[in-house]
Amino acid sequence: MNAWLITWHWHGEHAKRKNTLVGIISSRRGEKFVADFVEQAYLMEMFTIEKIIHWANRKKERPYKVKKVEMINNIPHGERITCGLNPHIYARPVTDLKVVSDLENEIEKISWKEPPNFRWINGNRFEGVEVAQEGKLGELEVSYH
Repeated sequence: MNAWLITWHWHGEHAKRKNTLVGIISSRRGEKFVADFVEQAYLMEMFTIEKIIHWANRKKERPYKVKKVEMINNIPHGERITCGLNPHIYARPVTDLKVVSDLENEIEKISWKEPPNFRWINGNRFEGVEVAQEGKLGELEVSYH
């Protein structure tokens, strides 16, 4: 299945999140919908209700806004959304999304293929774009203990 996979990422134990998985959204949903979801999920996890209420109608005042275009190998890659610093939320369209459930042990394992990374051919943007790295396989274990 194809879907938007939304996960937490961090550097260092101090920023670690208990649950890595933030959400899975239909691949038919657009970038704007996913960006709004990511920004709201970040606020709900990182700030007090008082601050969230304050920013509800003051979007320009929010300290962390989503970034919709990420640069990889100096090429803009659309449909990759991030929000925050450390930790941050990363949303991207993935393919081959599968889940294996072990309900007896309250564990589910998710696997997927990340989107590929691109680069300029011979470092020259006028020669076009080629695949720099095929999409890696990802895996995540979710425990309900």
